[in-house]
Amino acid sequence: MKKAALLLCTLLLAALAGCQLGGKAILLPKAGNITAIQVETLEGESLSLTQEEDIARLLEVLNTGWSIGRESVQDQPLVEPYGTIRLENRGGATVLYYYKEGDATLVEQPYTGIFRLEGSLESALPPQD
Repeated sequence: MKKAALLLCTLLLAALAGCQLGGKAILLPKAGNITAIQVETLEGESLSLTQEEDIARLLEVLNTGWSIGRESVQDQPLVEPYGTIRLENRGGATVLYYYKEGDATLVEQPYTGIFRLEGSLESALPPQD
C-alpha cells in the first residue's frame, strides 16, 4: 500500500512539474502556406519578405518562442514601442506583435499568449537598402 501511495505521489509531482515546464508554442501557419510576411520594426520601418529563404529564416526564430505564462487580452500590446509581424497566407493573415522587455524579445499573439524568443528577431530580417 505504501508503495502504491508513493508511486501515485511521484506521478502526481511529475505531472505538475511537466505542466510548469512545458510552455505552449506560438500558433503559426504552415510555412508552405505563407505567401509573404510584412514587418514593421520597432523603429517604424516597413519590410516585405517574399523570398522563401527570408520567410524561412524569420519563421525559424519565431518557432523558438515559448509561452511565458502571461495572457494577451488586448488587440495590441500595451507597451511602446512594438513592432508588427503580419504573416500572409492562403487562409488570410496572422498578426503578431513583438517588443523588448529587458534583454528579451517577446512576441504577443492577441488573445493567445505572450512568448519569449530564443533568438534575435532583428538578426533574422534581411538587410535594408
